[in-house]
Amino acid sequence: MIAVDEAAALAGRLRDLRRTNVAPIRGRSRRSYAATVIVTAIALVLTLASRGDGAPPCPGVLAWSFAASTSGLPAATVHGRWECADDEPRLVVQGGHSQAERSTFNARLLTRATPAGATPYFETTYEYVTAGTRYLVDLRSKFRYRERGGEWSRWLRSRVDWTDEATGAGGDFRFWGPPSRHQFEWRIRGVITGDTLLEGTHSFEIHD
Repeated sequence: MIAVDEAAALAGRLRDLRRTNVAPIRGRSRRSYAATVIVTAIALVLTLASRGDGAPPCPGVLAWSFAASTSGLPAATVHGRWECADDEPRLVVQGGHSQAERSTFNARLLTRATPAGATPYFETTYEYVTAGTRYLVDLRSKFRYRERGGEWSRWLRSRVDWTDEATGAGGDFRFWGPPSRHQFEWRIRGVITGDTLLEGTHSFEIHD
């Protein structure tokens, strides 16, 4: 659970990062620039590992993935991981930059079909904190479903964006129905622009 006062802590980390990491100087050596990138990434993610697919999926999950990139840098400064919380999947995202960079991340969750006789259910909620002075955070998620072996539904879409410092929480999608064998797919594309840090989670409930 993200507390409101975590926004202040996140802003403090961004100020610390600005004091230790300056914009690349024209003509700077590639080795020196790479070293700054490594220090930046360590400062940003702390102990948050960058692994999108390494852990075994939760019960009910067929596949999950996470990938990120940062413009102009050899390594992304936004990191994410999938994890299981009480046998339910959860996506954790953290990172950003103290320079005029642009980072993009993409994540995907694909469920197994609802067990025979069970009630199909899918719900996702999010909690995020942003901090910075020149920033834009744009999160676009989409969701679809199908009966086992059938055609996929059209994509249902949701968008959340912040242009100022904020703590946000809410829900994207919810599906339920009578006992049947349903499969669900959820995707998100996030864009972080400028002098910005972001951290938060997407939590899921799958199949009652």
